Amino acid sequence: NEATFIVDAVVASSSNLVVSELHYRPAAPTPAEEDAGFLERSVFEFIEVMNIGLNEVDMTNVRFTDGVEFNFDSSLQGITLAPGQRFILVSSIDAFQIRYPGVSSSLIAGEFSGSLSNGGEQITLQASDNSVVRGFTYDDKSPWPESPDGDGFSLTLINPGGDPDHADPFSWRASVTIGGSPTGSDASSFSGNALDDLDGDGLEALIEYLLGTSDTVPSGAAGPTVAAQNLLVDTVADDYFTMTVVLDLSADDVEYQVEISDDLAVWESGSGHVEHVSSTNNGDGTLTVVYRSADPIGAGIHEYFRLRVISRS
Repeated sequence: NEATFIVDAVVASSSNLVVSELHYRPAAPTPAEEDAGFLERSVFEFIEVMNIGLNEVDMTNVRFTDGVEFNFDSSLQGITLAPGQRFILVSSIDAFQIRYPGVSSSLIAGEFSGSLSNGGEQITLQASDNSVVRGFTYDDKSPWPESPDGDGFSLTLINPGGDPDHADPFSWRASVTIGGSPTGSDASSFSGNALDDLDGDGLEALIEYLLGTSDTVPSGAAGPTVAAQNLLVDTVADDYFTMTVVLDLSADDVEYQVEISDDLAVWESGSGHVEHVSSTNNGDGTLTVVYRSADPIGAGIHEYFRLRVISRS
């Protein structure tokens, strides 16, 4: 008889385990993938889990019970997940390894049963004591990111180490590139002084980082900087005040708020003040988001928008 003992590992829970990536509608098979016998998008699906805790997590009998089915005991005994480490579950190991040849097979926990719904569904991850580690329903319609539904991007949890609410659509974004980043991160990291304005264009370094622009490129005589073009305030035909912002998808270590004021003294955000209109994946690692005032502009009323950027660290 053999027995497996796991030392210094903790039980899986909502404090240490997240679902960090869902690839529910991958890109269509390439000709080479079709020649290898993989004819459907669904065979390239994957789910990623990540340990955000400080200790190894004992994955014994941790299992997905809704959306897809998988038990970590089904393929490996005594499996643990180190701090910061990620495991993926796949629809087909053979298909996955053709599309992602650089991913180590040691990080593939196994194949799940079923498939992820293209229209969104409930996902439930349970611990060995039957408690729910994560339970949420994703969707393919706004305010959820829409490009993961058909354009080949994955649904990626923003700042997974911060333990975001999985049920909140604004906790998720599209992956930076088509195919996602299984077993790794595609997020960037800010460095420097957040309050610097080295190019003198009125936008501080942390804001330029979120906009995906450089704080060292000054405005030129020929026109506005890219940063200025990525942050536009305008009105629209139906008299709602709008703000359009082009964001760097990878900037997970900052968060932002769009705020509105009528006197430049009191600034307000959130429901009843500012409404999210749309988010469009530009396919180049950037996202165009549009917000508008909750109420139409009245005659003689002045309104102002501002973008407030906050470091998550």
